[in-house]
Amino acid sequence: MKVENKLIAERIVNKNYKLPEIFNGKMNIPFLTIETDGNVYPQVIEARLETFALHADRIAGLMKQAKLNGYKKI
Repeated sequence: MKVENKLIAERIVNKNYKLPEIFNGKMNIPFLTIETDGNVYPQVIEARLETFALHADRIAGLMKQAKLNGYKKI
């Protein structure tokens, strides 16, 4: 789940695909798996959820900034 792998996959379909300068090729894409049985989440899971939300918000901000700077998916 790295941006580098997304870039490779996109270039298989579109040879001209370019990544916005804001992203470096080594960034992680936010990803979280949680198993649940219906009980209340322990504190560790809640901390992971908060960390995931912060990371996803940061990436969303970078994507928004790239769009405002005129980046368009080629």
